[in-house]
Amino acid sequence: MKRVLCVLMCMCLVGMANAALSITNGDFENGAVAGTNATDAVDWFDTLSATPANWWEATWYGDVVSPTGSSVLGLSYMFTTPNWAYQSIGVNDEALAELALSFVVGSFTDAGSARDLGVTVSIYESDGTFVAADNADIDGAAGVTLIDSVSVLNTLDPGATTAESVTLDLSTAGSGELFLRFVNYAGVTGEPWTAIDNVAIVPEPATMILLGLGGLLVGRKRR
Repeated sequence: MKRVLCVLMCMCLVGMANAALSITNGDFENGAVAGTNATDAVDWFDTLSATPANWWEATWYGDVVSPTGSSVLGLSYMFTTPNWAYQSIGVNDEALAELALSFVVGSFTDAGSARDLGVTVSIYESDGTFVAADNADIDGAAGVTLIDSVSVLNTLDPGATTAESVTLDLSTAGSGELFLRFVNYAGVTGEPWTAIDNVAIVPEPATMILLGLGGLLVGRKRR
């Protein structure tokens, strides 16, 4: 019984260490149907194509031409227009100085040739007046402040993927709602029709320490 209590206590402490900020549907599997693509990514606000809609003209999610074999977020470059997706990740109640993220960048299997796939990851803070919606970009919106932004550029063959990690500075963030945004941009080679997958917050060192302590407590009780 004591061992169970120790485990539960450690789990609670770990949850508290990074409970304020979280990502929803970072693997883009929520609402995904195998063998299809959809024009609106579940749990994300994104660009939608005009009626009649073609899923490849804006932001979409699905697995039809996925480089990972599972559902991904697709950022098209139709009409040389970058496409974006963002979501609320909560409030920085823990006063974190930075936010580390990991994600996968991929080139769709039908890309045809190697392409430069540029991705910019940004954190924005709302003063409470901004209303998030599809086709309503948070970038440049009234009542919103850009907190930090990091860009990465990869040249990938069709069907190839690469793991990325970025660290965003939260030192200027206040008590407002924070939003995480992805957008593609062009390099030199080819249009950046970019796949994004497995977006996750990387645990802080304090969280990892708590996990280690939890394991030690359980191991000690067993001995």
